[in-house]
Amino acid sequence: MWNPKLDLSFCRKYYGNLVNVEISYDSTRYSYIGNLLNISDRNVDGHYTITIKIPTSTGTNVIVSNLISEIKVDITKFTHQKLKYASEEISKVTNNDMIFEIEQFLKKDYITL
Repeated sequence: MWNPKLDLSFCRKYYGNLVNVEISYDSTRYSYIGNLLNISDRNVDGHYTITIKIPTSTGTNVIVSNLISEIKVDITKFTHQKLKYASEEISKVTNNDMIFEIEQFLKKDYITL
């Protein structure tokens, strides 16, 4: 069952971002990748409802948190922008190989909600 690691206001900052929702159901794991549209407040049963839009399908997908094992947000674009900003300073004190190694390490960057 998924519960937010921090408060819902932190999670809601990522509306519109690409997310990977991992679901466990009947001993099988499923993965859905789409844009995060909404996270509801906790309902009377203590669960949240997550709404995502999968680009390859029509409509939206609504998933209850008791089926979700993990939600990861893709923040790669943001991280690469920050690295681009810092790369000038890094290259002044190191060589460009260091920037290349950092870029390889940060090829994909996710945070878990």
